[in-house]
Amino acid sequence: MTGSLLISTSLIALLGVALLVLARLEPGHPHISVWGWSHVLLALGLTLGVALAPPDITSAHYKAQATAATAAIIASLALQLAGAAHYGGRPWRWRIIAPLFGALLGFILALALVQQRYAVVAAAVVLTGGAWLAAAWLWKAGARGERFVAACFVASGLVHLSGPLLDPLARSSITHILGTYVQAVLAMALILLSVRRAHHETQQVNARLRQLHEQSMQGL
Repeated sequence: MTGSLLISTSLIALLGVALLVLARLEPGHPHISVWGWSHVLLALGLTLGVALAPPDITSAHYKAQATAATAAIIASLALQLAGAAHYGGRPWRWRIIAPLFGALLGFILALALVQQRYAVVAAAVVLTGGAWLAAAWLWKAGARGERFVAACFVASGLVHLSGPLLDPLARSSITHILGTYVQAVLAMALILLSVRRAHHETQQVNARLRQLHEQSMQGL
């Protein structure tokens, strides 16, 4: 189980790195790097919180590692939404939004002190809501590619919901196998979507330059 989880989280991290490499090639599109870091942090959170989680849930080691994993996953959610906002041209102000996600993190950690299962359910609901909000933002773009990515976000939310339903600590192999496939498809779709937008914008710039050149030649 641990080996398969590490393989799945490594795949998610590699796809995130692929997005970061693409972002260096297309520096004018900030949503690409934001989505890349979102996948890297998600892989880190799943590794610490599930794949390498200590067996004793009452130990200080487990609590510290679970706290780090929860922080990484909440940060991943924030970056996921930030990428969707940047892509759709929506305003995104970290000064206002960062405290909100900090409060969500504190709420989940406080529930963990009461009952671990409550924290798992709360985290699943928060992650599902974030994924579906990103889906709604991308769906409104109207194009086929954006709607496919939106459907992937909806599927990601359903996977998050399945975690506490199948296992009190969201350690079901079904959840993580489905999550691996969904996140892999989502990451590849984000890569293709970002490349398509960059190519489309390059074509628009070239068309403007061609028009300007023709007008200049006519003026001469």
